[in-house]
Amino acid sequence: MRRLAFVGLFLLVLANGGCKRQLKLEATLNGFKPGAPDTVLVHIKSERSAEITCDADLGANCMRATVPFNGEMDLEVMTSSGKTKVVINGVLGKKKNQVIVELGALPPTISVNSYGMISCMPRDCGGVGIDLFPKPELDFTAPAGTVVEFGSEKFTVGSDGRLSTPLKLDISPPLEKQPLSAICIGLVSGSTKPPALLSTTLTLTFPDGVKATSQVEITAESAQRHLSQALKEITNGPVLFPWEKPGATAAKGKKAGIYVDGDHCYDGGAAGAVLADLDVIALSEDKERVGECTYELSSVKTGENRGIASGKITMYDSHATVYDRFSGKKLATKAFLAPKNCTKDIRLSSINSRIQDQTSYANEDQIAAWAAVFGK
Repeated sequence: MRRLAFVGLFLLVLANGGCKRQLKLEATLNGFKPGAPDTVLVHIKSERSAEITCDADLGANCMRATVPFNGEMDLEVMTSSGKTKVVINGVLGKKKNQVIVELGALPPTISVNSYGMISCMPRDCGGVGIDLFPKPELDFTAPAGTVVEFGSEKFTVGSDGRLSTPLKLDISPPLEKQPLSAICIGLVSGSTKPPALLSTTLTLTFPDGVKATSQVEITAESAQRHLSQALKEITNGPVLFPWEKPGATAAKGKKAGIYVDGDHCYDGGAAGAVLADLDVIALSEDKERVGECTYELSSVKTGENRGIASGKITMYDSHATVYDRFSGKKLATKAFLAPKNCTKDIRLSSINSRIQDQTSYANEDQIAAWAAVFGK
């Protein structure tokens, strides 16, 4: 009888517990995270301590998360344009489950970044977006038949899904009369907000009738990026602006020159010079020099002297060339050396703490001022 009872119990275990139980997992789409147009919030209901992940292969990504005591949590999922679903995976021991969240029900959100690039989450659109130089234009992809309203202008995306069209920007003063100092603002860091040159609206009406609208600001940061990218072409020949006639040989007005470094430019010309005055452009190549810094060490806790130590410093010298904008001709070259700026004193939390390597760069404003000397 005992043997029969044991066999019966074993069969009952196979029937009820021998197969894997499925993890409880529910996922509900809450919408976009405020201020983050590429992040959706998914509300998760599951079992305590379950590990939650997303399927990155489908264009969605999230940080691994653990379900808290109450069994509910909001999961932040980063996705990309054109992605229609998010796959959520849950694991707790041997229990697993997977659910799919459809993004199609979300109202599209238009985003225009500081460089003018457009995205439409979760709809499929994107690309260069709003460009200012060498001429103002709108250039991006969206479903064929999408109606685009930019300010007072209206366009329709063609059958190839591409819209590339000139723009009439109501910037005051117009681009050619904008002070160089207002566009070539250099590196913007921290909480500093670059000045806006234009504020307008962008509205997309998709072929299924769904509409999305966003406020668009064209800032000095966006303008200098577009200008810098356009002026880098000086190495291939003259760079003229739309208001200049082919064959123009010089700008009329104040002497003006700028230094272009990546997406940034630095004004070194006469006070009050405007974009139409721009004569010369400086570009550079960085070359490394490696040096050594000597430090006096002291303890963070006691301040006592811990002796002398040395560390590496890498100096990035700028080898600059200035070009005539109208002919593309090289006018001069000069090396600008990065200073050996060693930290005066290093405080260590322990005697074995590693001394961080130092870096230094040539002064951008000095390069811009040198370039402006060659203005006409």
